[in-house]
Amino acid sequence: MIGERIKEYLDGHGISATFVAKSSKVSYKKFLRILAGQNKNVNVLDYWNICKALELNPGYFIENEVNEDAEDDDPRD
Repeated sequence: MIGERIKEYLDGHGISATFVAKSSKVSYKKFLRILAGQNKNVNVLDYWNICKALELNPGYFIENEVNEDAEDDDPRD
């Protein structure tokens, strides 16, 4: 899920949820729900602002998710 990928990125780069929430103008509580996977359908504008706050291309977390899902699929099944 997108929230898990964002959390892994933050943890791996030492970025706090508070910083991203403030920078993206997404409420802290809402951002924590996204990271915890409780908010499965992330609003596009919120996602865009989160990526902008992290200075990442909006496709960053989506492309990684698609690639990993493809690796899980065995074409022989």
